[in-house]
Amino acid sequence: MVEQIFIGGTGRSGTTILSRVLGKHHEIYRYPFETRFIIDPDGLIDLVPALSDEWSPWKGDAAVRKFKRMMWEFYPPKIRGSFRKLARQAIPKIGISPPRYALWVSYKDIIPRKEFKRNVDEFIEKIVYREFKGYWVGSDEYRFGSKIMATKRFKRKEIIELSGNLVNSISRYPMKKEGKNIWLDHTPFNILHASLLHEMFPDMKLIHIYRDPRDVVSSYKTKSWGGNSALDNALWIKGILEKWEDEKRKIPKETYCEVRMEDMIKNPEKELKKLVDFIGISFDKKMMEIDLSKGHTGRWKGDLSKKEMEITEKTLGDILKRYGYES
Repeated sequence: MVEQIFIGGTGRSGTTILSRVLGKHHEIYRYPFETRFIIDPDGLIDLVPALSDEWSPWKGDAAVRKFKRMMWEFYPPKIRGSFRKLARQAIPKIGISPPRYALWVSYKDIIPRKEFKRNVDEFIEKIVYREFKGYWVGSDEYRFGSKIMATKRFKRKEIIELSGNLVNSISRYPMKKEGKNIWLDHTPFNILHASLLHEMFPDMKLIHIYRDPRDVVSSYKTKSWGGNSALDNALWIKGILEKWEDEKRKIPKETYCEVRMEDMIKNPEKELKKLVDFIGISFDKKMMEIDLSKGHTGRWKGDLSKKEMEITEKTLGDILKRYGYES
């Protein structure tokens, strides 16, 4: 039985809108934000190797500290959380990056802090066997009451199982509260770490949604995390889609499927029936309530200059051909 669905893409390819559509299904709980703590730097993707294949006392200590800090940032105490959100709104205006993960919609909206903290604390207790006063030459600077976390060294399969249990324990709270059977995450870079996700969740389903890469290049230009030129963005997209091709070879074919955003817009019912068949659930007409007709397809024709079009098509020529887009 499928309990986890991951949607991924290049970013700006339709991951959010597809998650909203599938989230209308009576069996699917849609995270209202990207989970992040699985595949972001300092998340489980870094913690797993640091406690298994790449373990050392110092690497384990550093990885656990970074993970704990990340989880605190997702769900800080109320006053600090409010301050971080205000800073997130004000600081970027003077050219400084805001506090990490200070989101307007976050874990506080789906799970009580006590429950969230309990799950994280129980996980940490299973991977750290002792804390003692001290520091090593690579410890963070000027840390009062410095302590070293002595971490266990795990077989990869063991820490993968513990990590998957942590994700499920957090995700099941809002899922069960809404009476759903499946939880869905739409972090775009899920496709870059499909093999890790499959290790954690062997029965998971992954959906790669893609659109004309030239539209993605055009859309990147409007984002703070996008590149400053068409070449920057085209190279970024090229790297993502090439990495996805590598990841596809590491997981069973029945684990993933790919859907074209333009086809979703043109014939949503047909494409959604394919997706629910892939997931193994029945079709739900509520998914048709979201209007996809306003999708920004072909925007690159007006947004990119002639030179930018030439650079993009030259850089992404093989990818345009692979995904069926004329150059």
